[in-house]
Amino acid sequence: MSSFHLAQANIAVSRYPMDAPEMEGFTSRLDEINALADGSPGFVWRATGDEIDAAARAAFDEPKLLFNLTVWESFDALNDYVYRSAHADVLRQRAKWFDRGERSAFVLWWIPAGELPTIEDTRSRFESLWSDGPGQDAFTFRHHFDPPA
Repeated sequence: MSSFHLAQANIAVSRYPMDAPEMEGFTSRLDEINALADGSPGFVWRATGDEIDAAARAAFDEPKLLFNLTVWESFDALNDYVYRSAHADVLRQRAKWFDRGERSAFVLWWIPAGELPTIEDTRSRFESLWSDGPGQDAFTFRHHFDPPA
């Protein structure tokens, strides 16, 4: 077992208010998809609560931001959940509900097992990825790095 876990964050700006009929295809599956993550092999933790969303909106200065922050035992566990579960169906439809930004909406980084990432750290990881590209401290699914030795 690794002494590191994988932190993952994703952000999205909704095209419509969350209670709009256009968002129903997303909002109607949100509990299902979160429960799927929570029960997936390798899942460790997920940030929850309205205070998390409010803090993320403030940190990213975006009032329509949806924020997700999770921790996984390994890259493979997260990759399986994202791309090989029912989550992939929702992911394929994201353009219906969310604006496509010019910068990566996902960031991954390794943390010592037992620690939890913060919103401030997440913002810093996104900034690093956006300014410097993928590296050991902030990377993507396509350009990922192994945990520190």
